[in-house]
Amino acid sequence: MRYRTGLDPDVRDHVLTTPGANTEISAIVDSTAALLRGYADSRHKLVHVAVACRGGRHRSVAIAEIAAEYLRAEEEIGVEVEHVHIDRPVIENQE
Repeated sequence: MRYRTGLDPDVRDHVLTTPGANTEISAIVDSTAALLRGYADSRHKLVHVAVACRGGRHRSVAIAEIAAEYLRAEEEIGVEVEHVHIDRPVIENQE
């Protein structure tokens, strides 16, 4: 899985089974929806959410995609996802 990304179903499933992953996803969804509900002017609703991990290819990608799916489906919020570091090389272990 090391050379795959969070867009791959196997990696996504692995990330979802990581302890705390669902809690983090819920926190992202809940706080983003709350911020958007708090705006008085409905024409100018824009929230940037950053999800980061060590290499930017696995956990952050999977969690961002899952949170975006929930926001689109459950909250009916338009979401664009950009994976800034997904094309960077895999970080090799430093000894």
